[in-house]
Amino acid sequence: MSYVFAGSFYSQYPAESVGDSSFACDTTLRNAQYDSNLQSLAIPVPDEEQPIVDMLDNQVFTLQLDVLNTAISCQAVSFVEIVGSTTLSLPMASCNNVNGVVSATIILPGHDATIEVTLTSIQLVGGFRLGLSGPSQSNDSSTLQQLSF
Repeated sequence: MSYVFAGSFYSQYPAESVGDSSFACDTTLRNAQYDSNLQSLAIPVPDEEQPIVDMLDNQVFTLQLDVLNTAISCQAVSFVEIVGSTTLSLPMASCNNVNGVVSATIILPGHDATIEVTLTSIQLVGGFRLGLSGPSQSNDSSTLQQLSF
């Protein structure tokens, strides 16, 4: 049965020149044609795109961790970067505890970093929220939008 489906599915190419499908409940179902603007990193960046690539490479990211519905304190939260078999302590940019939500932020050391978060308290935690942000920036020809994820 799977051979019949595969053959019928394959015969739906090219999508622009076929009729109704005979293998689906919805006879108007068509194969989609996908397109991507992804570019290989092995191909050099064109000169006109280099300014935005440079701005992306230089964008500083801030990581925010919110520990929800908890009684832990800021002193119980620590961040380390793992580099190979070494761990490097990361200082917090800010930390506050308001109404049972501990919000701690760090400036990420780079775009490709392995970060470990440790909570050294035995208090209950209701949940976590993790966010990533980066500032906007503009130059003569390009605008890097603010990241808020």
